Amino acid sequence: MVELKREDGSSSVWFIGLLVLIVMVCLTLAIGIHQYMFASQLKNLVEEYALASKALQTQGRTLPEIKAYLDDHVLVQMSFKSLEIKELTLIDSKTVRVIGCATWQAPLLIIQTKREICEVALAR
Repeated sequence: MVELKREDGSSSVWFIGLLVLIVMVCLTLAIGIHQYMFASQLKNLVEEYALASKALQTQGRTLPEIKAYLDDHVLVQMSFKSLEIKELTLIDSKTVRVIGCATWQAPLLIIQTKREICEVALAR
């Protein structure tokens, strides 16, 4: 009878490798979803800012007055700490264009990633 050589522990290497791969995929998905949700909330806030700007513009206020008013009264109440309105302009004397940017940070302390995300909104 021929005895075969035993290979104890060889399946544990595959199991650990598979486990590491699954954890990496889950972390990547979690970070991607978090960044998408952050950008979506930022888009909503910039659109609200654009609509409020248009409403104040139809009341006869100038763009610097609108920006100062909204920065003092609206941006303070928003949940984004790093939200900054980069541009508030009037296109063709009817359309208000707002560019808002905020810094996104990964939700996990293990991964130190920061990225500035900017969104554009128009209100007519």
